[in-house]
Amino acid sequence: MDQFASAFNATSVAVEDLMVRLGLDFAPSAYAFLFPPDSEQFKIADVDSFAAQGVFPSFKSLAPAFVCCALFSFFRFVFHHLFFKRLAYAAMNIKSEPLVPNPDLDRNLPSINKKKPAEEKVLEYCQRKKLNSHDVNAYLRSRYKNECNERSVSKFVEAFWRCLFYTVFVIVAYYTFLNPPQPWVEDLRGCWDKWPFHTVIPALLTYHHVQLGCYLHQLLWTEVSRSDAFEMILHHIVTIFLITTSYVINLQRIGKYL
Repeated sequence: MDQFASAFNATSVAVEDLMVRLGLDFAPSAYAFLFPPDSEQFKIADVDSFAAQGVFPSFKSLAPAFVCCALFSFFRFVFHHLFFKRLAYAAMNIKSEPLVPNPDLDRNLPSINKKKPAEEKVLEYCQRKKLNSHDVNAYLRSRYKNECNERSVSKFVEAFWRCLFYTVFVIVAYYTFLNPPQPWVEDLRGCWDKWPFHTVIPALLTYHHVQLGCYLHQLLWTEVSRSDAFEMILHHIVTIFLITTSYVINLQRIGKYL
């Protein structure tokens, strides 16, 4: 475990250095409009100074989130092919039918809106290619069945994966907020008291890193072919924006509810 933590921290530092070289080490004054206006009690220059000292969240300190994103993607890929897909076939009692691909037939008679091609087009294709319509329809039925099975398996794997990492999030959130209990968890007024100079809690920053990494990875894994792809992509982008904003302006207390 210590070796994993060391490797994770080293990778995060490397990503942070890369962000600096790419000019992504924005100081809080770069997004000063998100903070209260300067006054006797608050100066954005003080926030810049604290961020430079590492005692205030900065944009470049989001580097661990990108490492989390890579880890989520890696584990998802491995689990998908080694465990989840097999589990889906077994749980739903799906029998996969072996089907030798027919590129010419697939090109001329593709599935339209996840449905089989119209019968007229099938007959026209059979007449043009001088093929037996029974054989062609048998191929199309098998192809359609396999496509339906793949969609069902994909939904099962997605749901199972979400169930897995949301369970982990609940456990991590419980440890972060209730061990020991934080007063601002029960009294939400504490989420705003003395902001933006809240005491930085390492466990809360880590929670934000994991959450941000999760939604970055979900954005990368969104299937553009699904009917609600636009809504899901928009949801992930908005959530990423909210988590990032709550992090860099030190509003993690209220940001935990994202």
